[in-house]
Amino acid sequence: MPAKNIGLYITIDDAYARGIARGIIQYSRQKADWNLLGYDWMFSYGLDASCKLDGIIARIESRSDGAKLSKLGIPIIDVADAYSGLGFFEVNNDDYVTGIKAGYYLSRLGHNHFAWAGVNGAQWSQYRLEGFRKDIHDIARFERPLKWWEQLDLETEGLKKWLLSLSRPTALFAANDTIGLKIIKTCRNSRVEEKLSVPSDIAVLGVDNEDILCELANPTLSSIAVNCEQIGFTAAKLLDSLIDRRQNDAVYNYTVSPLDIFERDSTRILITEDDLVSIALNFIINSAHTGITVKDILQKVPASRRTLEYRFKKITGRTLHEEIIFRKIQHSKKLMHSSDAPIDVIAEQSGFGSLQRFYKQFKKYERITPASWRSSK
Repeated sequence: MPAKNIGLYITIDDAYARGIARGIIQYSRQKADWNLLGYDWMFSYGLDASCKLDGIIARIESRSDGAKLSKLGIPIIDVADAYSGLGFFEVNNDDYVTGIKAGYYLSRLGHNHFAWAGVNGAQWSQYRLEGFRKDIHDIARFERPLKWWEQLDLETEGLKKWLLSLSRPTALFAANDTIGLKIIKTCRNSRVEEKLSVPSDIAVLGVDNEDILCELANPTLSSIAVNCEQIGFTAAKLLDSLIDRRQNDAVYNYTVSPLDIFERDSTRILITEDDLVSIALNFIINSAHTGITVKDILQKVPASRRTLEYRFKKITGRTLHEEIIFRKIQHSKKLMHSSDAPIDVIAEQSGFGSLQRFYKQFKKYERITPASWRSSK
């Protein structure tokens, strides 16, 4: 059987692209006849007619690139979702659902004021905004080109002025982690007399969960993880069927649901008029993984257990103990996603007393074992 030359029009310079590349490679390992070619630093080939390509998976971020690739006359899968109407099959993150997920999460923190920082001219950014607006209608907005956001120190005075104009506290949804990082840096660099604190003045949530960048931010950046490997795998599978003419349906756009929200310091706060509940919840959010108990919470909050339990459940929908378990599990998911540590180490670092208890509680909340959850991500 003749080899299929598959072109990758993707630069491997961020977590999104690297995740997609991993998914493509994972699929290609099942196909002895696939030969991956590309134009990034790791390849020595150009993507043009001389390559005799059978198909291309591309991150098309300009209309000129789209026009150039369309002239090749071969099946092309776009994984960028930057523009509509290019005529290619598309496999992308479900950006609308990502926006809905952000709105639900930030609302649950108790915020009444919301803001959006996005990329003008990018379709994926607009879809995330539309999802965010599904249940939140009054949103302050700030949009700039992607290149502007990527230059962290470029023309921040206008951004700072907009941030200072927001009601406090505000929950801000950033269209991606790069935007979230620039927001946090601008807040941190504001003058003492107009200091903006994250998260007490502005809680910031990004998208992509580029873990190294998110962890290096000060404070660390909460982010919605995108299932990039599944996007890459799905794009490769679709391209394979198009090359073999096994694709007969009329669907041109395939979406992959986002993964979990990885909560870090930039959103670790609950906004509520009940000071006792705020103290209790913020203590749990920041300390659950250390193995705290309800007794430890009561030492921090000037109230009886009965009073605090009643007020806490009324606002959060969970008991103090349930909240501790929930936050431990969230912490364990973050560790499993970002490290290769054994499950027993994950259990210990998440504050569970034993591996057996970890498995029991995780399966109760997630309907799946920790090992199965990790292998699915």
